Amino acid sequence: MTMDKLSLKQILSDDNLIGGVSAWRKREFEMVNGWSNAFVNWGGEDDDMSSRIIANGLSIYRYRESIARYTMLKHRRTPINTARFNLLKDSQSRFPIDGLSSLVYIPPKVEVFQLFTKISVIV
Repeated sequence: MTMDKLSLKQILSDDNLIGGVSAWRKREFEMVNGWSNAFVNWGGEDDDMSSRIIANGLSIYRYRESIARYTMLKHRRTPINTARFNLLKDSQSRFPIDGLSSLVYIPPKVEVFQLFTKISVIV
C-alpha cells in the first residue's frame, strides 16, 4: 500500500509527531526557531521539529480525515540520513542556535505584474 492510500493518522500513530503537511502561525514558528538546518536527505528533521514543538509547550493538531486529506506527489526518495540519530541526541541543545536564527540565504527576487507575481529563488 502506498503512502497516499494511508491517512496521516495511520502513518503518524503518535500524536506527538509532526509530518506530512503543516501550517504555522508566524509567532509559533519563530518560537521554535523554525526547522533545523543540520538535517540533510531523508530522516530525522520531523522528529527534531516534534521535539521543538513539545519543548516550547505547543501542541500538534491534526484535522480529521473528512476535512484534510493529502496525496503524496511521486518523487525520487533522497538517500537516508545516516547521521540522524546522532543529530537527534543533541537536538534540544541546538534549538536556540540551529534554525531560523542560523539560516543563510539569498532573498528571492520579487516582480509584481498586473496578472501575477514572479518570485525567483536561487537554490
